[in-house]
Amino acid sequence: MSKCLTLKNVIKIIPLTIFYWALEIGTLYLVILALNVNISPITIIFITLISALASIIPVTPSGAGAAEAGVTAFLVLIGLPYSLSLATAVLHRSIDYYSGLIIGTIVYLKSNI
Repeated sequence: MSKCLTLKNVIKIIPLTIFYWALEIGTLYLVILALNVNISPITIIFITLISALASIIPVTPSGAGAAEAGVTAFLVLIGLPYSLSLATAVLHRSIDYYSGLIIGTIVYLKSNI
């Protein structure tokens, strides 16, 4: 087993991973709530996973465009109007992507690297 992948490190990583996914799902939930859309919690979790999977498509940096297209298509498939689906996808992705970019930049600048 690798020195990095020890039981102690795995035990530390699991709560952080759960916290990360809770933030991802919570962000989408708040966007959907703000847009007054009625979607079940299971669907919100599924949409979050679709967004994450679509963002790893290596066509553009961070899957820009692919994630939004995937989420928009799924929301249209479940019956939401296209404009509302697109607004949900773009707003969620903007918050998700740019919050990480801003926080990452601040951490980088403070790290003196």
